[in-house]
Amino acid sequence: ALPICEDQFDVTVNLRFGRREVFAQDTWRIRPNLTLDYGVRYQYFVPVTDENNVLTSFDPLLFDPADIPQCTTAACATLVRGTGNELNGIAVAGSTSRFGRAINASDKNNFSPRVGIAWDPWKNGNTVIRAGYGLYYDQVLVGIFEQNAFVNPPFNNRATFSGAGVGFSNPSGGALGALPVRDLIATSHDFRTPEVQQWSFGIQRQILRNMVGELSYVGTKGDFLIRPVDINYPDPDDVNRVTLTNANTVRPFLGYRRIQYRETSAKSRYHGMLSSVS
Repeated sequence: ALPICEDQFDVTVNLRFGRREVFAQDTWRIRPNLTLDYGVRYQYFVPVTDENNVLTSFDPLLFDPADIPQCTTAACATLVRGTGNELNGIAVAGSTSRFGRAINASDKNNFSPRVGIAWDPWKNGNTVIRAGYGLYYDQVLVGIFEQNAFVNPPFNNRATFSGAGVGFSNPSGGALGALPVRDLIATSHDFRTPEVQQWSFGIQRQILRNMVGELSYVGTKGDFLIRPVDINYPDPDDVNRVTLTNANTVRPFLGYRRIQYRETSAKSRYHGMLSSVS
């Protein structure tokens, strides 16, 4: 049977967010043939909140294995209402969230220095050596935080049902009035501000009267980049042991299906050699 997926409500958000920045820079001509540019930027990205506190997330530190609702069947296709905690592990802004009206901690350490050097070693203008470095932070899309509210309880419920017996006459394939095993979208509780470092080192040389050659090494290093991870994906060995239709019985966080966890654990690295003649 084809899976059936349905949202319970159309949630509306009224977001509040912002940024605070300050920047200082200077240029120092150390010698006639040596110039230093330097500066620093500080950025504070105000955590996203909602006027009506409808922001939610799943926080593993709030999940209690002893408070899982009971399953209605051996395959755990649905849950028995009124058993356990139906919001087990759910962080609600202004209520159960560990971050007050936000669902992630504020990051107040976003200092980004920049420095650049230009040096004419032979003082004749024919050759210039340049080097630079900068650290940059990214204010992430607010959708990373608001989209949770469109899916998660208690403001919405999204459930996917599949398997034998599922149809329009009986969407859950189980007991009427049972609690669905829900899908969640969550933001990592230790969400960091994504950052990128860039650096370069190059030599420019006048080859002919109207020709300049350049050779440079450039590098980029990204850390704390965003990626979605299903933190409730069952171990394949466990699935093979109980069969695929019983996957809900062996998930890390029982009582839920897929938990799309947006975390800042991705990295990127780039190194390149650039050359040009003009």
